Amino acid sequence: MIELTTLGFGGWVSNAFFGQPSYILENENVKIMLDAGEGTYFQLRKCTSLNIDDISYIVLTHSHGDHILGIPTILQYAGYLSIKVRIVAPPYVHDSIRKILEALQIPHYKRYMEKITISEGKEFKLDTDVFLKAYTAQHTVNAVSYKLSIGDVIIGYSGDTRPNPQFLKDIEGALLLIHEVSASPEYNKEAEAYGHTSSKDVATILRLAKPKYFMPTHYFIEEPYLPLDFNGSVRLLTPAPCSTHKLI
Repeated sequence: MIELTTLGFGGWVSNAFFGQPSYILENENVKIMLDAGEGTYFQLRKCTSLNIDDISYIVLTHSHGDHILGIPTILQYAGYLSIKVRIVAPPYVHDSIRKILEALQIPHYKRYMEKITISEGKEFKLDTDVFLKAYTAQHTVNAVSYKLSIGDVIIGYSGDTRPNPQFLKDIEGALLLIHEVSASPEYNKEAEAYGHTSSKDVATILRLAKPKYFMPTHYFIEEPYLPLDFNGSVRLLTPAPCSTHKLI
């Protein structure tokens, strides 16, 4: 059993209904949170029966606020529960979290964080039969995309990036690809300039990755137009706050 729950799927500036990026992937043994934008803790409690102490790992892609500004609140509740939260991220993201906690005048809350540092290009054993590999994303700041292997199942999570052939080819045949589609085709040049993907590139993304399921994410302002000529073997998962999809 592998389930995906969407807590939020908007960008930093988007329809308030969308929320900010955060997903829960879980099987019988682990529960992994991908990114943690503003409001993630409240969405977790609203959308699921889980609390912070149920989450095995929080995996972060980069330091933009719509991906990490949920962390201070999560650490506050971790302190309330007297637990440590395992946060997996590149070193520059951990440094950003430290600076945010200092700016909020709660630097001591870092004691409730177990820092796990990951580097691009190396496969990291996250848990029993769970591996994570980071790829340098093509964004405007340091950022990564992730290949998550749970047993023989592969899941790709792009974070914020222009289409990256190396990442997409390496996750070929994935069960699931969550990939940003920030804008409609007419805004393709603007999306590329800011290190994002528009729906103009969806066909290329699917051709390279060949996932069974595809979920677009990181909608800017409003949801983009998506092409309807998907390869017949790819199933579109429409994102919605609090939606849960059983993948296998």
